[in-house]
Amino acid sequence: MPTTRSGASTTTILPGADAQPPDTNSDDSVKPLTLSLADLDDSAVVQGRDAKLLRDATAMAIAQVWNDTRATTSQLAKKINEGNSSLTEKLNESFVAVGNRLDSLPMVAMLGQDTQSPKPIRGCSSRSGYAASKI
Repeated sequence: MPTTRSGASTTTILPGADAQPPDTNSDDSVKPLTLSLADLDDSAVVQGRDAKLLRDATAMAIAQVWNDTRATTSQLAKKINEGNSSLTEKLNESFVAVGNRLDSLPMVAMLGQDTQSPKPIRGCSSRSGYAASKI
């Protein structure tokens, strides 16, 4: 007896794996495909009624995958938007906290450097009279 596609493929779920429960709608849409493939040999030519069943089941499966993907994408976009809103809110809170902290610091008047005032000499030794910057 030749090996059929349905006999060759097996689905195993690993214990402890986070698998989503199968969607009953997708099982119903794949059922005609499974039934039509069950009686076919791998080298068999698909003709007539089987071709129509395969075409219809394939179209249903593609539509189901598209709907599932669209729903998943919508949920993902919603989570991303919620995360962005939360991050923006926290960033704004941190700006307010920094602003409050800066406002609470005492103000110090700063003057621009006056060119008429003498510049301090760095590294000046009182014993030798030489400035280290001149060496």
